Amino acid sequence: MPLRIALACLSLATWLLGQGTERLNLEALAHPTLKQIYVGLPATHLEWLPDGGLLRIYHKQDQVTLLRVDPETWETKPLMDSVRFLAALLAAGAEEGRAKMALGRGD
Repeated sequence: MPLRIALACLSLATWLLGQGTERLNLEALAHPTLKQIYVGLPATHLEWLPDGGLLRIYHKQDQVTLLRVDPETWETKPLMDSVRFLAALLAAGAEEGRAKMALGRGD
């Protein structure tokens, strides 16, 4: 039974990570020094807003889009222009990496 679970997990991981050019194997997953990290930011993240709406943070390459989602209808509209907001953070003296990180978290 544990072997079946391990094979199912490996098959699922192979399917999920099949986008890359490298082959997934047990060494890449579990070797103490040769393992590879397959973790990244999720493409979409949802957070509750104080007014009961949802904030959808959508990452695509180097761009971050902030959308307000109505949880009853799932209708979305832009929360703010993230390019202008990032420019405002940089103009206020924020470091670029930290400004992008804050924007991605919706802070």
